[in-house]
Amino acid sequence: MAAQLDNDDPRRPKGMRINSRLVGLLLVPLAVLIAVTGFGVVQGITQSNQASELSGRTDLASSAYTLIDALEVERSTLVAESTSSADQQAAVRAAADDLTARGAQVGGSLQQETDAVLRRIRGLELLADGGIGGRSALRSYSVTIDELLDLASRAIDPAGAVDGSAAATTDYLARAQAASAQEYDLVKVLEAEGEINAVSFQDLSSLAASQRAYSALAAETAPAALSIRIREVAFAISAADETRRDAFVATLAPSFGPWLEGLEARTESLSSLRGVAREATLATVDDLAESSRILLVTATLAM
Repeated sequence: MAAQLDNDDPRRPKGMRINSRLVGLLLVPLAVLIAVTGFGVVQGITQSNQASELSGRTDLASSAYTLIDALEVERSTLVAESTSSADQQAAVRAAADDLTARGAQVGGSLQQETDAVLRRIRGLELLADGGIGGRSALRSYSVTIDELLDLASRAIDPAGAVDGSAAATTDYLARAQAASAQEYDLVKVLEAEGEINAVSFQDLSSLAASQRAYSALAAETAPAALSIRIREVAFAISAADETRRDAFVATLAPSFGPWLEGLEARTESLSSLRGVAREATLATVDDLAESSRILLVTATLAM
């Protein structure tokens, strides 16, 4: 058998030596291309899964805010009239059903937390059916709303980190709005009782402090245009401190009318601002999902 010729053997045809070198030169970039595109596909799949999970969590938080709104409406009616309408009860049930579905889609510990909060909703239904209003309704509904706020916080910001994102702004505004709505209903209770004692004034002061703190945090994390609108409401919240003090030290019956009007306006403003921040959060999640899809498609086509 003839001896095998080495690539550099002068007896080997020149063309064969060149072809083998060309193949070697082509294999290196090809291997690099395959590695890079393969990494791109893996990264695209990872980002797509993360975007899908984040989208589910954001939808869960959004559903929790919707239920909070429905509970606040029903609570206000119960506090004032010791009854709620069929439409209000239906709105609460519809929002609770949607939250149940969102929790099931997310799964895991968030689903467990969602189910725990929803068990409280069933207890609130008994209160509404029994026409239990006043302080009892205020206390029971407020505890459940606080739990829904905690659920929304964990869902919309999984890392629990305070940052400049739209998610953080939404969370802060939701808490400021809830404190304002709760103060409104507490003032309605005090109006019915005809006085403000030291304990009630302390509760009012605590709710006012929450509004100031969370609106300030929201203004810091929001984009410039939204931040200006938030600061305007924050200024009105601070200005209302004098109204609270005057009502507490009044020698005659406190004047609740202007106080309630101001609270109603601020609560509506905070609800509107929370809606703007929530839409920005949803848009951010949609952008992330779109960018992950583009990365995945681009990497796949390059292979």
